Amino acid sequence: MVAVQNHLNSTSLALIQIDSRHLESILKIPNTTVLNPRWSSSGNFIVFALKDSTGRQDIAVLDIKAKSWHFLYQPDSYHDNNPCWSPDDRIVFFSSDRSGIFNIWAVEVRTGRRWQVTDVELGVFTPDVSPDGKSLAFSYYTYSGFIIATILIDKSKWTDEDSVRDDESLFSFAPGIAENVKQNYSNSFPLKPDSYNVWPQILKPQGWLPLIFDTEGKYSPGFFALSEDALHRSSWQGSFGVSLETKKPFFDYIYQYSRFWPEFSLNVYNTPKKISYRSYQSWWRKQGFQLSAALPLTLESNVYSTFFRPYLGFKYENQKPSTGILIPRYNRYRGLKAGFLFFRGSRTHRDIVSHRSVSFLLSYDWTDPILNSEFKGSQISNRMSLIFPTIFKHHQIQFLTSYQNRRGNYGFGFFGSLPIGYSDDGKQQQFRLKLGYHFPIAYTEWPLPFFPLYFDYLAGELFFDWGTSWNHGSGQNRWSEMGKFSTGLQLNLTTFVFQSLPVNFSMAFYYRSGSKDWRIRPVVSVNLF
Repeated sequence: MVAVQNHLNSTSLALIQIDSRHLESILKIPNTTVLNPRWSSSGNFIVFALKDSTGRQDIAVLDIKAKSWHFLYQPDSYHDNNPCWSPDDRIVFFSSDRSGIFNIWAVEVRTGRRWQVTDVELGVFTPDVSPDGKSLAFSYYTYSGFIIATILIDKSKWTDEDSVRDDESLFSFAPGIAENVKQNYSNSFPLKPDSYNVWPQILKPQGWLPLIFDTEGKYSPGFFALSEDALHRSSWQGSFGVSLETKKPFFDYIYQYSRFWPEFSLNVYNTPKKISYRSYQSWWRKQGFQLSAALPLTLESNVYSTFFRPYLGFKYENQKPSTGILIPRYNRYRGLKAGFLFFRGSRTHRDIVSHRSVSFLLSYDWTDPILNSEFKGSQISNRMSLIFPTIFKHHQIQFLTSYQNRRGNYGFGFFGSLPIGYSDDGKQQQFRLKLGYHFPIAYTEWPLPFFPLYFDYLAGELFFDWGTSWNHGSGQNRWSEMGKFSTGLQLNLTTFVFQSLPVNFSMAFYYRSGSKDWRIRPVVSVNLF
């Protein structure tokens, strides 16, 4: 058996004797990674992919008897992988992106001449030849996910490499003779990579979207923007605008640094907030920042994905009046925030939501004069979501419960712990229970021509949403006197902004028990679960 043996800074090819379990290292090349070795039919050669320290990856072959190796063609900048032999050992098939999309290519072992074997839109990978040499099987990526496909091997239908790429590319190399490539692999590529610099990549927004904000009594213009470096070490996103009423800017900006563990995030904001008391309405400005550290753990990522993310943060905030006659009694907030997010679920490419999943979010906020805060209070909020499959494909039963407990003299934000159609009633405790039947309607898969929006799919949900709220020590029968519900149909159009951020545009048609009437409500939300 031929295998890849991992070392601290490189890999090597090794032979394992099945009977004696003896392991022998037969090829070790410094500062490289050996991938996916395959025996030739004769047993005299081993073909493999070889990746160097600059990221270049090419196909090479090892002669067992001569104890020497060489590339099958002149190395280049393309990504080649998963080689396999034809039964007569004359052709090696492999997957490569040298045409712009991963397709199956063939290289003649004796001359290094190459052909493109397949030409598909989304890519094919991991080829293998049937024992009789007549068919080629591979993993074929489609809009519905990966499938296994086969084609007949017909050399007359292959496309010569010169016909595939007719431009004078910087990295285009004519097929060369294998003997011309020296074994001194460390000197094959004298180019040195530049030092990695994050800031030139993220200072300029990589995507933005114009928005309209309801702020301080007038609708004001603004935009949402985001950016991320190529290695996902630093990223930021935020909303920005100017109030037409006060002529002052407002913003909510989040920066995240993920190179090390734990991850750090900084949220800086200056945002208006509407305050209502009886018949009076005013606007305040909340200005401050929150610094958090998280310990994200990927416990499993296969058929099921399992994530656990605990975090701890410090929040610094000042409240100031902006417009209106209502003035904040206390201004200075200093507090701690802790919690975690747990998710476990399975999902295929075409599932609108997870096939089945469980998620749990718990957060705790605390402020006290000990922290030089003018407030004294705490908040516990949690949300649990369960999704179960039904006998119908892509249909799910969804269960959601949410609870919020607020204490003290600080106005902690609304956690959504009341049914659809109900806003924050200011009660100290709120509890919500929602049951829904989720079903697909259509896969739209429609990009907008001038905006960074991609409409992915349309789904419906029949729901019954019940909730209640009460104050501490009020003596009220929380389950009957304060209970309220809404029930109806909600249409969800899922979109992706900048091809990465999922946003739901929803329209709910529902009956509201509080007013005993039917209502229509549009909703825009980011899918957290």
